[in-house]
Formats: sequence, C-alpha cells, structure tokens
Amino acid sequence: MPSPRTSTSTRRVAEQILPLESAPERFAEVMREFLVDARQVRAEVELMGSGMTDPRLREIARRWTDRLTEILTEHVGREAAEAIAVYLDGVTLHAGLHDEPIPADAMARTLRALMTIPPSEGSDPR
Repeated sequence: MPSPRTSTSTRRVAEQILPLESAPERFAEVMREFLVDARQVRAEVELMGSGMTDPRLREIARRWTDRLTEILTEHVGREAAEAIAVYLDGVTLHAGLHDEPIPADAMARTLRALMTIPPSEGSDPR
C-alpha cells in the first residue's frame, strides 16, 4: 500500500471523504496500515525533521499536510482541517517513537471529535 502521505493518498482521501459520517473510521484504518510499517514511518519522520532544518526540503515535507488540509477544509472548515492534519502528523511521530501505533479506533474517535470543531468568529477561511 502506498504511504498515506503521498499525492496518491490525498487523492484517495478526496475520493473517500463522503459520506462524512463514516470518514473517521476509513481514515483511521488507512493511517493504521501506514503506521504499522516502521520503514515508512521512519522515512516520513526523517522528511519532517529535514524540512524543519533545511528550507529547500520544507515545501516537500509540508506537501501532504497542506494538501490534506485543503481537501478537508471544504467539508469540515479550515480550523478543523488544520487540527486533523496536525493530529495525524503527531500520530506519525508517536508511531516512530513507540513499538505500536495508536489503535485505529482511538484515532477514529479523535478524528470524529476534531471534525466537529466549529469555526471561531472571524476565523481565516483560507
């Protein structure tokens, strides 16, 4: 399976986001499949770290998160989309530091909660 952190995976997210009610479970399962592959997780964590220290790699390191946020914004709003993307980055780092990733059901519950974040007054709709 390709990494969920590729353009293929963001296309897959866009195709699978509806129905929105069951999206958290589908996304959690896709992430779990990625997170159990320690080699892929290490590569992603390395790319994140390199993007923080090497401005030439920053755009590449942010590509998946930025595209995911863009896709989700249309359905859940900008603030919720950014929170989901940041959470999934954290889940990836967690998997890189632990023997087992966060369970898919726990990810799904968190994603469901994040999807309900209401936009704040005067929020940036980007």
